[in-house]
This record gives sequence, structure tokens and C-alpha cells, in this order.
Amino acid sequence: MKQEKTILFSRNTNFHFDTRLRKSVKVALDDGYHVIVLDWPRQALNLQQNDPFLRDYKRRFHLYRCNIKSSFGLGFKNSFNILLFNLWLLKRIVQLSQSVTIYYSCDLDTAIPTLLISLLLRRKCVYDIYDFYAHTRNFPAQIKKLFSGLEYFLAARYSKVVVCSTTRADLFTYHTKKIPLIIPNIPDLSVNDITLATSLAKERNGESFTIAYAGTLAASGRLLLEITQLISKQNIYSLEVCGNGPLEAYFSEMSESYANISYYGHLSPRDAIMMQAKASLLFATYDPSVEINKYAAPNKLYEAMVLGLPIIVCRGTDPASDVLKYECGSVIDYNADQFMSAVHNYRSNRVLYLNHSNNSKNAYLSNFQWKSVAEQIGNMLSSL
Repeated sequence: MKQEKTILFSRNTNFHFDTRLRKSVKVALDDGYHVIVLDWPRQALNLQQNDPFLRDYKRRFHLYRCNIKSSFGLGFKNSFNILLFNLWLLKRIVQLSQSVTIYYSCDLDTAIPTLLISLLLRRKCVYDIYDFYAHTRNFPAQIKKLFSGLEYFLAARYSKVVVCSTTRADLFTYHTKKIPLIIPNIPDLSVNDITLATSLAKERNGESFTIAYAGTLAASGRLLLEITQLISKQNIYSLEVCGNGPLEAYFSEMSESYANISYYGHLSPRDAIMMQAKASLLFATYDPSVEINKYAAPNKLYEAMVLGLPIIVCRGTDPASDVLKYECGSVIDYNADQFMSAVHNYRSNRVLYLNHSNNSKNAYLSNFQWKSVAEQIGNMLSSL
């Protein structure tokens, strides 16, 4: 029976802010499974077990956290900490192995301990590829090839593999001959959340034009610096930002210096959606010359659809095909001036803006509702 099954999820970052993992965990809990999560908050912050899932699901949800201090973006300098994390993960998985029936691993940093124990105990295991590991690291070509081969080798031995886009599914199948399950990064919003987002959208001031960004504050590869500099000089536009990353201090400073720029820090996934609901436009402008950006499947595309907002993306990236297919935004080169031209076009052409807004909402209602995706996750888990 489902009620007797326990799923152990492992992730190399903070569970509280991992929207993709939280959605999969919620599906498992709602389907009656017991759930254990092993995570690594990196900064050793928020280690107290105060997650809402502990309140809502009580004895069926358990969260264990690695308290090794570290940070992201360290490259090879972080190798020792990742090794320590994997040893901690292996120890915890062994300690908890008696009650676990399904192992669910997220990305390569957790793949080896999970696969090792699941094979030894002959248990089912799932591998969720957020990003291909070699694409996320600035390694020399030969090192990338090594990690890429390792990831495909390990993933092919999991019971099930999950990816977030058709492009990544095709790439995985090409290398392994296995067909993964595609779970897009669609927001999971309650009826009350959608109602609140709709009411916030009605508060949009027709005279102002607000551009919103929620996500990683990368120092390069997303046009964040270039766009912010241009908007700071044009009071007819406002920029609202939330997230964390290398540019946190920069956006804090810009928020204090310019009235039309606001930075809200690291918001919860729900609060980030509500911030974007009040905007006129979203953007996900990734540099296609960076390997990981070619296959990026940003939440922002689906958040724009849920909110019925146009989105600006870059040519040569994965979201561009959906934006063109559903005519729900603008596709530009990786260029800040082109970005501002698209913004000007939306502000001055109300018919275009409303057409793309309506197309965005219709794409969500027809093709990208979370309910159908959640059913796919549930069916996968029940088949194991």
C-alpha cells in the first residue's frame, strides 16, 4: 500500500527554496507516502526544522540537514566540501535505509550515494536532472567530457529519470537510449494563490510599466547589469527584483539609489509569484553562447503564462521555441538595446501587449497546468 512506502529525496541545496523539489515532495505526501528529505543549506542558516511541510503533514515528513558551511560558485575549491557532503549523505542514507522503499536523487552531487545504496538493497530509485552537471561548470573540455560521461553512466542505471524540457530529454535519450519523464517547471499554485495573483494584477497602474525578475542574480549571462543600468535612466519604467546570488549587494545599492528600482531580497516561491503578479512584463534573457543557457528551462516562462504576462527571452535558448509557438512574448538577440526596444514596443502598442498577454494565459490553461504534471509524477512513483 502507498501508505507503507517511504521516499527519500536528496538535494545539494536548501530545500526551503527549491521549488522543483518541493512540488515533487508535495505530490508524494498528497498521495499518501512518507517522505524524508536530506538537504544542504550551505550557509548553515535556517537549520531549525520549521518547514511548513512539518506542520501540514506532521509525522509523514522528516527533514535532515547537512550543516557543512559552503557557498555556490566556488568551482574546484568546493570539491572537498562536496566530498564531505556526499559522505554525510551516504551515512544518513545508510542510517535511514531500513524504512526507505524509493530513493529520489536530484543532480549529480547526490547521485553516487543514492544509486550505490539503492542497488545494494535492490530498491527503486529516481534521478531528477535539474541541469546536466558538465553544463553548469566552467571546466576544461576534457574534464567536462569526463563528468558528462559519468552522469549519463549513472543516470542510465536509475529506475526512472526525470528532466524538465523536451530538449534535455532528447539529449539524454541520444546518449543513453533511455526515454526520461518530462516534468516542466510549472508553478503549483492553489486556487487561493491564483485568486490573489489575479487581484494583484488588477492593481497594475496603466500609467506605469513595471518589469520584474525573480531568480538567480548572476553577474553575467542574463543581461541583469545592462538592463538595470538602462532602466535606472528612464523613469517611465520600474524594475522589481528578488532572488539571491553574486549581485545581491548591487541590487540593494541600486534600490537605495533609484526610485524606480526595487529589490526585495530572497523571497519564498509564493511571494516571488505575487511580486511578479503586479508587473507588466517578465524576462528571462539568457546568453545562448553559454552552454547551460542553451538548455535552460526557467520557471519564469511558466510563471508568465500563469500570470498572463508577456515575456522577453533570447534567441537560441530553449524558452524561445515556446514563446514563438504560442506568441506569448518577444524573442531578441542577447542585447540590452534590443531588450529595451521590445519593452518600448509593448508600452506603446497596447494591442500587441494584450494579444501576447492573452496568448500567454491561454497557453497555460491549454497546455501547462500543474495538475496534469502532478498526475504524471504520481503515476511514476506508483509504478515503482
